Amino acid sequence: MVKIRNIKVFAALVFLFGGFSTFIYQYSIDQRFRVLVFWCGLDNILLDSDGWLNGTLQPHDEPVIPNVAHYTWLYCRDFSFIHLLSVVSVYTIMKPDKIMFHTNCEPEGRWWNEVKLIPTLEVAYIEPPVKVFDQELNLNWPEHQSDIARLEVLLKHGGVYFDPDIFVVQSLEPLRRYDYVVGREDGYMLNNGIIMSSINSTFLWKFYSSYKNYRRRCFNCNSIIQQHNLAEEYGHLIHIENYSMQQPDNLHWKTLFYGKFPWREGHYTFHIWMGAYRIWSWIGAPRQQDGEYIKEFSPENIKELDTSFGEMCRFIYYGNSDLIPADSVAPKPWWNAVRKPIQEA
Repeated sequence: MVKIRNIKVFAALVFLFGGFSTFIYQYSIDQRFRVLVFWCGLDNILLDSDGWLNGTLQPHDEPVIPNVAHYTWLYCRDFSFIHLLSVVSVYTIMKPDKIMFHTNCEPEGRWWNEVKLIPTLEVAYIEPPVKVFDQELNLNWPEHQSDIARLEVLLKHGGVYFDPDIFVVQSLEPLRRYDYVVGREDGYMLNNGIIMSSINSTFLWKFYSSYKNYRRRCFNCNSIIQQHNLAEEYGHLIHIENYSMQQPDNLHWKTLFYGKFPWREGHYTFHIWMGAYRIWSWIGAPRQQDGEYIKEFSPENIKELDTSFGEMCRFIYYGNSDLIPADSVAPKPWWNAVRKPIQEA
């Protein structure tokens, strides 16, 4: 009886969450944002514009953002094939002088062993932040620790920060001439999953300083919404890519996994919403390959994946987005040009 009761409670929670999500989804972008503002208590956020800021920051004649890529990897967790593709896309398409992997627990396994073939990779130890401006971070959300860590890394080094589920599909070189660059996720949200910053960026410092008003009970009030608030006030210090860096957003990610769109046209990067994909597939989303839900992607099961996501994966790993029939010889993977032999876990 206890198990049945627990299952019923769980089912009720899923139903209520789904209903609330549908209700919020039906709001316009502006209305959804106002709900978040009310919940987060960010009364000082400006709502006079239509939300689609570009920023008025003017580019320099030469690049000012260091050609260095950064990842933060806090605590021990699995390093997946998707994470591998993120780092490989940075290495092969952005072509940074250095990729700094900041971690307190270096990953293990096959895909991490492949990443270590990258000659410009540098693993740097970092202690997970527990405070910001003498305020204790909400450790129930390790993402808050990562939010602070990425800003502190950029303040120290400058460069380009990437979440480990960001794919680069086009050179970022044109954007390195701005002091600070982010992409829009949705309406009034500027996503911090990729941040490009010079080491002397005034906006970066203002963003970091805004954590003096840290909202520990709100998941993205400081990291995403407050960044938009600052952009309203300091548009001359920021360049915003409205479509080319964070699309599809977190409400339209299914286009990646179940559809086709011209992902090469007008896009620098993509945010791969793996968490949303797993939840959607678990509750009965369309199956992808032989009627089965693909739980973990690999070099083998992306070969005949006829979606935009499959095309991107093949483009990054094999250097060609075309389908690879099962009876054909697969192209050599990206690491073929690296001299060291790959190490199996």
